[in-house]
Order: sequence, then structure tokens, then C-alpha cells
Amino acid sequence: MSVMPDTSCSTGGTHGTDVYIWNCINGQHVVIVQWSAEMSCHAPVRETAPCGSLTPLETRLQLTAAMCSGARPDREWR
Repeated sequence: MSVMPDTSCSTGGTHGTDVYIWNCINGQHVVIVQWSAEMSCHAPVRETAPCGSLTPLETRLQLTAAMCSGARPDREWR
């Protein structure tokens, strides 16, 4: 994605899921997640849904507005 996400957050501590959310870009709500731990990680997963709706990933991870309430400077998008 060439644009920074609207929201990003991490679940867990030394291991967990990094979450990047674009509310509405090119007519789609986009979510990219990547699980990582201290010395390993999984390939990123990208899901889309119509703008204004949730992706299955957001539902499965039970992401709430309180969990991901704004872009985090320590999770820089490149």
C-alpha cells in the first residue's frame, strides 16, 4: 500500500499480531495483519471488504476501536 494506514496496533506483547487498517481506499476497507514473535513471523495476510464494514480478520481477532484507536509511531508503515 502506498498510503499510510488510518489505524495500526499490535495484539499481545513479545508475540502477537500487527494490524494495519485503511478505512476506505479505492472503494475498499483494507486490513493487513502479520503475526510475529521474537525470532519468527508469518507472511502478512490482506483482506478487503466494502467501505464501512468489517473484514473476517477483524471479526476473528475481535478488534475494537479501543484496541486500534490511531496510527502508532512505533509501527511505521513502509
